[in-house]
Amino acid sequence: MNASTMPSHLVGHAAHNNALWCDAVCKVHGRPGEFRDGLWLNRSGTPQYYPDAVTLAGPEAAQEQLLTISALIEKPRAEAWAVKDSFSCLDLGFLGFRLLFEAEWIGLSLPALELDPLPPGYSLTEIHLASELNVWENVWRGDESSAAGEPNGGIFRASLLTQHGIKFIAIRCDNRIVGGGILNEGGDVIGVSNVFASDVEPEIIWQGILAHAVDYFPGTTVVGYESGRDLDTALRSGFRTLGPLRVWLSACREHA
Repeated sequence: MNASTMPSHLVGHAAHNNALWCDAVCKVHGRPGEFRDGLWLNRSGTPQYYPDAVTLAGPEAAQEQLLTISALIEKPRAEAWAVKDSFSCLDLGFLGFRLLFEAEWIGLSLPALELDPLPPGYSLTEIHLASELNVWENVWRGDESSAAGEPNGGIFRASLLTQHGIKFIAIRCDNRIVGGGILNEGGDVIGVSNVFASDVEPEIIWQGILAHAVDYFPGTTVVGYESGRDLDTALRSGFRTLGPLRVWLSACREHA
């Protein structure tokens, strides 16, 4: 595969796409967020692994973002607050946050792709049923022992399956889910997230997901973020880095 150098302005599109995805997940839990100038936030609490705020603008909006975040965390609650610093330009230490992790936004122009078919024995399908989604989520979590159970009201609710532009992808071998990911359309790009591989080379999973994106979202740009070995795999699969991001986590606050 190959891809041309990606323009850095795509960070803004990637952040907006990510915030749209976070909002979609929160909505199906009955707790939608809100979009403000330079920031998406959720005052009501988010599902596991999801931030309470995502910045949508860079240093020029930092002062307003800090004021909004400061006001947000004044609400007493037991859980920690999480902020996705999309442009890696905020210092939230003075508000009691610690740096949880750093990552890189990534992007890939679909017209630049040269894709090979999945290896023999592998197949790709979309998830359409709640029971399938339960299996998918359990494999994603690495909890395959419960992969045959009933829908458990996890992070990903079945109502997401019918929303326009959202696709849950499963890659199977011997009729068993061995990997997958999520595509979501929004912010003038296609977001890719939650990519996982179980007992299979991760490049196979990325290849399948990107081939599906080419089929259903031709001529667009795919964006996401990764770190560590997952970032290395994405880069080998044709992505280019767009810019850094950071995720901050506050200390837990007790209810008043």
